[in-house]
Amino acid sequence: MEVLFLEVLSKMNGVRTVSGPLHLLKGKRSSQTIQDIGLFQCDKWAAALKHVPYSRLRKVEEQLYVHNMVHTENKSAFLTEKGYNYLNKHREIMHNLQFNGRKWEWDNEAEIFWQRLSLLTQAVSHKQYKNSSYLPVYAPYEVKYYVKNILRQNNSNNLAEELFHFLNIHLKEAGEERAELFMARLSGYNYTGRTFFQLENQNAPVVLTYLEFRSIIHQMLEDLESSPAELYGLFPVKEAASQVTASAAITGKAVKEGRSLQETARFRKLKESTIEDHLVELAMHDPSFEYERFISSTILANIFEAVEKHSGERKLKDIRESLGKKVSYFHIRLALALLHKNKQGERDSG
Repeated sequence: MEVLFLEVLSKMNGVRTVSGPLHLLKGKRSSQTIQDIGLFQCDKWAAALKHVPYSRLRKVEEQLYVHNMVHTENKSAFLTEKGYNYLNKHREIMHNLQFNGRKWEWDNEAEIFWQRLSLLTQAVSHKQYKNSSYLPVYAPYEVKYYVKNILRQNNSNNLAEELFHFLNIHLKEAGEERAELFMARLSGYNYTGRTFFQLENQNAPVVLTYLEFRSIIHQMLEDLESSPAELYGLFPVKEAASQVTASAAITGKAVKEGRSLQETARFRKLKESTIEDHLVELAMHDPSFEYERFISSTILANIFEAVEKHSGERKLKDIRESLGKKVSYFHIRLALALLHKNKQGERDSG
């Protein structure tokens, strides 16, 4: 957890307090956090520690100061030399994880998929041994509904074979150690899956064990197209609306009706700065958002050029000063959001 805090804080480069990484790693659903994910290119670690209580994360935050790995200047947090050294020592482990929190953890797709997959595996295993009396690993109605549908629509022997091939392919790609970790979490006939705490060892603390496990799930979710049709019911459908907060979505609707920024603020009885936050969020995640109404092509080009000249610099103050304060902070944030969306699109298409 300390490494993740330091990793995210280093990307924020003094623009946020140490609470910035905390909210991002916890997956706080606010416009500010969603913007930070894009502006500081932290998609990988968004909501990575959503399972950890805020109280525990606050203790990690305190320890970074106690151990002199972070210091604060003018309410902004920076890594100390000791902090950078600690991060560099452990960074490789984190970079080896095929983890995409913003894509699969933020809206809980990874957890939904895991619950369905683990219950289906357990059910198929017991069917193979003709045993109908067992305690389901997950009992929520929604999970049982999807799994029952899959079982009802497919022959159990064919389903067992497809499930075996599906797991075999992905676990071979994951490597032996991670494959064993994943299999140890599954339950089946005469076998109960182990918890992360039961799987923890000296070389792999529980948080790292959790992230390695979730990384395998993320890779399975990425490979929907090559998955057998019998297992499509395991994969949650990602709703486009889930990409933005509910409040930003309402602002987006008001803007689409023709209201200006100021008119939208009055209509929603919110501060203009809050509406600006929503517009930046929409620019980053809503393909239908008409950003041209809020920033001219000339200003947008000037900001893009300034970012490129500063080697991808994301500090709003430095960008504004380089432009002679001809543009507002809102314009810069909007441009950075669009830049992030463009780069994300290039990565997805590549």
